Amino acid sequence: MKRNIIDRTAIIIHMIAMCIFAAALVYMHWFMVNDRAVLIPREDVKVIKEWTYIDQLTGPEKITSPVRVDKDDRDTFVFEGRLPDSYPEGSVFAILNRVALKIEIGDRVVKQWVPDDAPVVGGPPKNSYFIVPVRQDDAGSVIRLTFSGKYFGGKMFDAFVGSEYEVVRFLEIKSGVFQFVMSIVLLVVSLAIIITGIVLRTLYRHSVKLVFIAAGVFVTSSWMVTDSFVFQFLTRSQFIDGFMSYMTTLSIIFPFIAYLNSIQEYRYRKWYFVLTVIEFLNQIVFTVLHITRIWNFSQTLLWLDIVLGIGVLGCMTLTLIDIARGYAKSYKYVAYGFLALMIMTIVEIVLINTVVERVEGGVIIAGLYILLVSAIVQQLMEIRQMGVERDRANEAGAAKTRFLASMSHEIRTPINSILGMNEMIMKETTDPDILNYAGIINDSGTMLLSLINDVLDVSKIDNDMEEIVCANYDPGRMFDSAADMLRTGAAQKGLAVKIGKPQNLPPQLYGDEKRILQIVTNLITNAVKYTEEGSVTLSGECFRQEKGYVLCFYVSDTGVGIKEEDLDTIFDPFHRLDLRKNQSIQGTGLGLSIVKSLVEKMGGEVNVESIYGKGSTFSVRLPQQDLEEVEVEKYNSGNAVEDDDLSDIDDNYIAPEAQILEVDDNLSNQVVVREFLKSAGVKLDIASGGNEALRLCKLNRYDCILMDHMMPHPDGIETFHLIRTTDGSLNKTTPVIILTANAIRGSRAQYEAEGFDNYLSKPVESTRLLKMVRKYLPPEKVLYKPRKRNAPINTALSGPSAAVPGRVLVPSSGPVDMAALFARFDNKEETVNMILEEVIKEGERKIPLLRELASNGDINRYAVEAHGVKGVMTSTCVPGLAATAKSHELAAKEGKQSYVDENVEFFLKEYEEVLQYIRDYLKGKQK
Repeated sequence: MKRNIIDRTAIIIHMIAMCIFAAALVYMHWFMVNDRAVLIPREDVKVIKEWTYIDQLTGPEKITSPVRVDKDDRDTFVFEGRLPDSYPEGSVFAILNRVALKIEIGDRVVKQWVPDDAPVVGGPPKNSYFIVPVRQDDAGSVIRLTFSGKYFGGKMFDAFVGSEYEVVRFLEIKSGVFQFVMSIVLLVVSLAIIITGIVLRTLYRHSVKLVFIAAGVFVTSSWMVTDSFVFQFLTRSQFIDGFMSYMTTLSIIFPFIAYLNSIQEYRYRKWYFVLTVIEFLNQIVFTVLHITRIWNFSQTLLWLDIVLGIGVLGCMTLTLIDIARGYAKSYKYVAYGFLALMIMTIVEIVLINTVVERVEGGVIIAGLYILLVSAIVQQLMEIRQMGVERDRANEAGAAKTRFLASMSHEIRTPINSILGMNEMIMKETTDPDILNYAGIINDSGTMLLSLINDVLDVSKIDNDMEEIVCANYDPGRMFDSAADMLRTGAAQKGLAVKIGKPQNLPPQLYGDEKRILQIVTNLITNAVKYTEEGSVTLSGECFRQEKGYVLCFYVSDTGVGIKEEDLDTIFDPFHRLDLRKNQSIQGTGLGLSIVKSLVEKMGGEVNVESIYGKGSTFSVRLPQQDLEEVEVEKYNSGNAVEDDDLSDIDDNYIAPEAQILEVDDNLSNQVVVREFLKSAGVKLDIASGGNEALRLCKLNRYDCILMDHMMPHPDGIETFHLIRTTDGSLNKTTPVIILTANAIRGSRAQYEAEGFDNYLSKPVESTRLLKMVRKYLPPEKVLYKPRKRNAPINTALSGPSAAVPGRVLVPSSGPVDMAALFARFDNKEETVNMILEEVIKEGERKIPLLRELASNGDINRYAVEAHGVKGVMTSTCVPGLAATAKSHELAAKEGKQSYVDENVEFFLKEYEEVLQYIRDYLKGKQK
């Protein structure tokens, strides 16, 4: 509906504009015909219209100019008239002519001229004004004009007498100043369109069909400018305007044929080719005839116009056929504009060859304006249509991306299940055949999963839906992860690996760690894939710049290399080089395209250097910010610097009569707090959510409440306010300490403003928790325990495996930093095992919940649950998963649903790997 309104409005505007122009044209001619508002009064210029034609065969005859006389069998034409009785001193006599001329006044010859005197090639091709001075004593005398030569057309025009200035000005107006100015306007506008089209074509490789019409208008308006006698008066040159007029006449038809052929999508290319050949022969033949003076342009004008008319009629016929067939809908404005111009061109040709009076091209000017306006409207409509189609394409692309994003979960989930179950088969079976089959399933499934991820990445990048989620990260740890991937991939092909760890790496940078790792991984995968023997090298550097850092990675290989002519297309999507040579190498050709898109999205650059047959080197430069320069919330590591100074509080106490309430929806966190407070002997109640906490607060009076912040509705802050304000609550004045992983600067002030008594950042340390609780316990409920003497340290024992009493040997590698975890819980293996069991239970509940929340688009609840995972993993010393959970929490808080949709399965896979690691650890302990 909206499109129809726009189209109809455009048509109405088009018609109104044409009507206004036609009215202006009619009004102008009415003024000219009625001698209204002339610049020079007619009495200042005397017009001689009465003549005696002395015919060679029939004798004298009275005539009134302008008139056409019979020229058959005559070679000399004599006209006698009389000069006005008076005219000012310095006056001139002006007459149109192009043949041999003799002007006599009385018995005196005042002007004699022959065509050979003309300086132009081929002689004068059209009439030109001859201006001859007259004396005052010639007033009233007989003036005799003798025209001779075969080029005389038989037309006798008006003659004019007056001062030279007045005659020239009068003839300029009579010769069509208005048409001349309108022609100049067309000339300038068409030239501007041509230049714009050339610029667009050169800079943006965008073809503007309007340029063809502009070229046609330019040639036609050039013809009208040079054909006008105003041009002669302005340039003070004679005859050259006639030569240019005829040459442009011969060239007019070509641009219009080219435009019609183009806009009609070359449906009639053969017919247009025939017309082009005919008009080209017309141009060559008549130009040669004129230049050699075999046949002057003026003599051939009728035949020249007939050939041009054939071209015009041919174009008009083909356009009418296109309209009748319904093909012209795509260019309807131009089609009707062309018909108008063609009709007016035919009218112009007829007038030139039938009317005695000089025709100044007003009809064809009107046709040109109609055509140009039509073409501009057509171009605007095409631009609008391009915008509509672009929007449709964007919508289709976005819909495709949304579909792929939603389907990616559905596709990847069964694949992950297949790979997981297949892994169990590989672990539990000893049958070599089954192991072989399972290995094939694993390879194929992994490849399929990789292809799905690549296609989804490209789709999101193409639709500008790929989001860069920045956070603080450890670049050294990220580089180590990339190096591990390289070692694994190279080992499978027996390739040597060279690792050069980047120097001068800061402890933390601010950027999208996941995407940077994806970039490096894609380059590594590509290098390993195309290297059959030799080595793959991963190195890098990091250097300081004015703002932040530049992080560089270099991946080199000794593989097949890249041909020089292929370097420009190496990053094109779906582009694989040297297919015949590399046909056995699997892949889609998307990896490098994704690399380039991600690097550019981060404001960096990627380059490649290669020697065919010897290897390649890819280099990536990524601008990164350090923590001090990131104008975002700055996370503290470990305990927040805003925590109270608790150094003066003794944590060596028991409080068996104290009642503490812990509010936390996370089972692992509950275990941690319970274990930390066990040594104090307090009575601990645990609430798994805000509503349960409110119920307990109506039943019991607590000495202190430990409140987690990020919980499903109601969260910690809401629960705190409900405890303070709900009727029947026994804890309206009980100290409440907020526990949160949102350890950001300014948090303390925020929580104090809410009314909390104090603040502890996660992961909670046992000593700080004991001291913080002691700070708010009533003194009468606190008893101090006697201090134990510390055992002397055996300095002979050292190293991670030293058998120190009370120390537990733990794995040295894996996603869980077991050494740090045991240290947190004073090397109490029973406590650590119990916490790890709770982590497994919590994870088995969290994984399907997170998947469901992501699938349903419940982004707010997803942020809360991801926050919980971050807190648990931080508390249990799993830094990798904690960082991943943190990135998901931040993305969810910012409403970046697409990031969550794309990465949730990777997140949950990493979560499952951590749980499996813990299961294996606990299973080993049981054995």
